[in-house]
Amino acid sequence: MTILATIDDHLAYADGLAKAAVPLGFFVAFCVQNRLCSDALLQAHPSLAQRVRYREGRVSEFFVAACGGQLSAKDLTPQGEVFVAHYLPLFQADMVRVFGEDIYAVKDNWENYQRIAQVMTEQLLGPKSAGLSLKTGRSSLGRGSPGRWLAGLRDLFSGKR
Repeated sequence: MTILATIDDHLAYADGLAKAAVPLGFFVAFCVQNRLCSDALLQAHPSLAQRVRYREGRVSEFFVAACGGQLSAKDLTPQGEVFVAHYLPLFQADMVRVFGEDIYAVKDNWENYQRIAQVMTEQLLGPKSAGLSLKTGRSSLGRGSPGRWLAGLRDLFSGKR
């Protein structure tokens, strides 16, 4: 089992387990809402998955209760694996950009989730047309084209990977 992220990586920086769960909790909730989690994970925890879909309770609840505080490759669809490989290394910088330096002080609620979900959606689906330079084809986000992960998906499904 390949572990991609764990709450343990955040405990040293956060004031307790609940606060350490927020960043990855937001990340995993996004994966649930965008069908990037495996059917096996969702079917094993249907009521928790439904709470995420209906935006009930704390955002990090699914990550802690269903995933045990860690995100594994087996928890994701093939598309989810590609997205996580591309975006997870960039995610903390986006959290800081959206919420400020102390990402562990962010309240675990759906209003805050929505703020970072907008950025994550741009990474998943590509840049907004206003953020794309027609001259260079690059995003104005300073990271090149966020659609790179789409090329990875094409390679995955065409057998190049």
